[in-house]
Amino acid sequence: MKVMNKRRVKAHQSEKLCWNERRILSLVHSPFVVCLKYAFTSKEDLFLILDLMRGGDLAFHLDKRGRFTMDEARYFASRTLLGLKHLHQNGIVYRDLKPDNILMDEQGKTRLSDLGLACKASPGLVGAYGTRGYWAPEMLLKDARGHRIRYSQTVDWFSFGCVVYEMIVGYSPFRADCIYAWSGLGKKEKHKAIDLAVVGMDPEFDRRYFDEDSIDLCRRLLEKDPRKRLGARGGEDVMAHPWFRRGGASHWDTHMADSMPPPFLPNQDINAASQSVIGSFSDESQYRKMKMEDADHEVYAGWDWVCPRAGLRARRDRL
Repeated sequence: MKVMNKRRVKAHQSEKLCWNERRILSLVHSPFVVCLKYAFTSKEDLFLILDLMRGGDLAFHLDKRGRFTMDEARYFASRTLLGLKHLHQNGIVYRDLKPDNILMDEQGKTRLSDLGLACKASPGLVGAYGTRGYWAPEMLLKDARGHRIRYSQTVDWFSFGCVVYEMIVGYSPFRADCIYAWSGLGKKEKHKAIDLAVVGMDPEFDRRYFDEDSIDLCRRLLEKDPRKRLGARGGEDVMAHPWFRRGGASHWDTHMADSMPPPFLPNQDINAASQSVIGSFSDESQYRKMKMEDADHEVYAGWDWVCPRAGLRARRDRL
């Protein structure tokens, strides 16, 4: 369950962001994306009831394991790819793909999560959204007149390349220490160094972990020119890459049927970083003085929603 305090939302002027997530979630139904079951409000809060994912996120598991084996990486990358493909087929640009947003259930199956920065694809998309080091070069660049370059769903395939790379070696290609030597900048200028690396640096591939197919896949996904990037013509081109074909003749059929066995089961007791690392989100005292007018509540008229499939299942269970 995701709970958003209305006063906090108002303080950060995030009403449109909340509505965007709610609307996008109502369009999605896939075993590869965390889906919305119910949405409702109370006097103080907004609620989203989502698929229960008790196994932690891939960032946690990468941190604990160091990196994934090639077969593990292929499993998680395949499910992530199918999640992206579903979003794209529904006209959605994800814009925030990273290991932290790939959640695992208690069986070890993963889904894309956190669609707060996702949006409907349109010809006028501009600006950097998501997480630095995972967003595509075209999100950062400007044209000769100083205007932001427009982008499309292809930005998600660049982020996907970053994530596949990170699964295999344990760190993102544009958040590694090598970016400082390449850019000539110190760690105090980390953000600038990362952005410069995304725009201009070719990633390095440690041959202890990467084979020829995985190198080719990552290079083609991390292509700076979105027109030449693998995935620019659709997710089927990415699915056809030899690295995925090495999963076997029935690889994609088994995955699309959601019947591919996960490579490992997550620990049911500890599957997230400690609170000292994550931080606390429970203190809403600083927002208590924020005054809520009738108009502030009216903003959420129509928020309540029931997934048609969830409603059908509930009625069937009562029979």
